[in-house]
Amino acid sequence: KNMTRKTSILWTALVLAGSTNGQWNNPVSGIFGDGNSWVGGVLPSLDPTINTIGAPFTVIVDKLTTLATPLNLGGPGSFPTLLLSGNTLNVPSISFATGILRLEKGAVLNVTGAINVNTTGSVSIETDATSSIISPINVLQGSLVLNGP
Repeated sequence: KNMTRKTSILWTALVLAGSTNGQWNNPVSGIFGDGNSWVGGVLPSLDPTINTIGAPFTVIVDKLTTLATPLNLGGPGSFPTLLLSGNTLNVPSISFATGILRLEKGAVLNVTGAINVNTTGSVSIETDATSSIISPINVLQGSLVLNGP
């Protein structure tokens, strides 16, 4: 009986800890690589998710960044902008539900799988003349607005 109770408490703690793994901490702007911007105080190694509910905010990729797992951007009540400014982001795939993906100053987005748009509204990808996206884009639901030269 005692062992069952301990197991139950441990399992509950793991479920609660796992539910926020990889979550952006607050609906405020910040640097993608700053561990303090993420729940748990470190950049997540699995499935980083930027979908904090609240006012619009910007997450800046300020240096070459390579992720081993997909990036999740947006969700109900979340209005993030992921900004790549003069840097490269390498990622297996991006699930894009709400918000803006903005590239400027020669930024490169290299997605080995695809950018998958799945929204009930519309999302935006904005680029300047010096930036590039290397990826197929799949619009599964909703609409995608492309802005750029």
